[in-house]
Amino acid sequence: MTLLPTTPHYLKFFYQLTGFVQFSYNESLESLLSRLWCLPFYLYSLYLCFYFNSSDAYSGTGIFFYISIFSNSVNVFSIFTTFWICYTRSTSLRQILSQISQIQVDVKQTSENNWHTFCIIGLLMANIATLLVVNTPKNFITYLYMLPLVINCAINLLIRDVLNLVFCKFESVNYQLGRQVTSKNLKEIFPSTKINRIEVLQDIEVDNDMKLVENLSHIHYNLVKLSFMVCENFEITIIANLILWFEKIIETVYYAVYISINETINNLVVDYVINLLFVAYSFYWLFTLIGHFCRVEREANKTATIVHDIWNKVAVERKFDKRIRHLQLVSVKLLNTKLKFTARNFFTLDWTCCHMVKGKI
Repeated sequence: MTLLPTTPHYLKFFYQLTGFVQFSYNESLESLLSRLWCLPFYLYSLYLCFYFNSSDAYSGTGIFFYISIFSNSVNVFSIFTTFWICYTRSTSLRQILSQISQIQVDVKQTSENNWHTFCIIGLLMANIATLLVVNTPKNFITYLYMLPLVINCAINLLIRDVLNLVFCKFESVNYQLGRQVTSKNLKEIFPSTKINRIEVLQDIEVDNDMKLVENLSHIHYNLVKLSFMVCENFEITIIANLILWFEKIIETVYYAVYISINETINNLVVDYVINLLFVAYSFYWLFTLIGHFCRVEREANKTATIVHDIWNKVAVERKFDKRIRHLQLVSVKLLNTKLKFTARNFFTLDWTCCHMVKGKI
């Protein structure tokens, strides 16, 4: 069984080369080779970290000397943290994906939209292309900018692919429950049938609905639990890269203001274009990363409302009995299992996080 069935092959290869996936995509296979794909990328990244921490590449004057020291420290912290977490979480991520694939629910067929993949990879390529024309040592540019860009891109796309598996199952659960809300009354379908016969058929229908709602509520609970496990698997990586993101944005904005006032660079237009592309990529990365979590959170929390609508419909058509009260209990239980993503409880992974970041900048 494939663990990431909706992910294109080129993205799977990208995840393995960058070390974010260090296991076989086939659940029945386990190979040491899966751990070795990322070795060249890891070794080159670690070489750059040690090289630029043991040389005079960060020589500067005034405020830029301290900015270089701070930027270097954040870069090293983010890279080492990301690599370590990717290595240690590999087994747990594989287990989570395996559990998600084992949840049996009729998945609603929806058309795949790959615009996000093309946008973020396109912005990544545009940033790399502009950075290559800068008259600066390429190893320095790679270490300070290209590595963080590639790492951030891989994190964003992998989180999107993993959460998309959960989202599709939440969507299917809500779709099946929604059909119960829109189903017609048996009296409207069979108006000429005797009332006693209609009541017997209604009892059978309610029993079937109760079983379906009960089964889907258990699936919903398991999906919420797995969603929290996915978030826990990535939260340290998200925090480390958000710190790096914040540092890069502050540094870029300060640098743009500095060269605008002092005019220390001959071709300001080229420099502005480079900084503008970097800022555009950074904010697109942040908004889409938060959007992945908000999308799943919104779909998961919709289930309680749908079950409550089913309860209202059944309660209006029938007298209260133990089955309707049990349905009410299921609705209350779903309301108490609301999905809320956080990063180690430091901040919530929703749109309030974006407002907080923009306010801090």
